[in-house]
Amino acid sequence: MRTTLDLIEEMQTEAKTAERAALIVGLGKETKYVWSSDDNPLETLNQFVEAGGEPVGIVRVTQGAQECNSIDFRPLEEYANEEWVKRSLSSLAGTLQMLIVGETLKHKPKSDDGPQLPPAATD
Repeated sequence: MRTTLDLIEEMQTEAKTAERAALIVGLGKETKYVWSSDDNPLETLNQFVEAGGEPVGIVRVTQGAQECNSIDFRPLEEYANEEWVKRSLSSLAGTLQMLIVGETLKHKPKSDDGPQLPPAATD
């Protein structure tokens, strides 16, 4: 298992070629986000993990031509073969698109800004 520092470094690498990026953390029935723009993303991630959170994926937001934005989700390598993670991340795309387009891109998101993962289905 990778460390939280490893995960932050992966997310920051993703952010270098995007408007911003975030780790997606499942925490009970909630979804938390550790954005690349957080003041201290490692501390934020550690707090979520200590509270029982599980980092499952990364979201990247890129700004395209004419203010069209692209949002890409992917599971972390530890969850690359987990269908429930793929389904959950896929369902976040539309909701997050609405939150980020327009005014939301003009402010620095907080760690808990973003839609919630649906409950995990048992496979």
